[in-house]
Amino acid sequence: MSSCKIGIQDSGSIVHYPLSTFGHRLSTADSFMPYANPLEARLAKKVTKAIVDFKLIEEGDRVMVGLSGGKDSWAPMQLLDVLRQRAPIRFTLVAVNVDSGYREYQHDVIARTCE
Repeated sequence: MSSCKIGIQDSGSIVHYPLSTFGHRLSTADSFMPYANPLEARLAKKVTKAIVDFKLIEEGDRVMVGLSGGKDSWAPMQLLDVLRQRAPIRFTLVAVNVDSGYREYQHDVIARTCE
């Protein structure tokens, strides 16, 4: 697996992380892996229902997830990755981080985590 590539877009205001590790497909045998815990199973069921009911993701889609570094953005990214691995269709995930200009904000931590 290769590491994340970091590029700056829109005059330096958005840091874009193409997540190569989120683009691979598991084999058919791996697609029947159990969820990590009952909470992940419950969330996955609800998110899958919303995706199907509202036709949110189709074959070949690239899904962009805003990634701030907090739990509220990591959780959807991780859940979507679990669903992507199990999905009967192929789609990829891309994390996007908006640079708010805080000097202490550590984009490198997010980039390292995406590796």
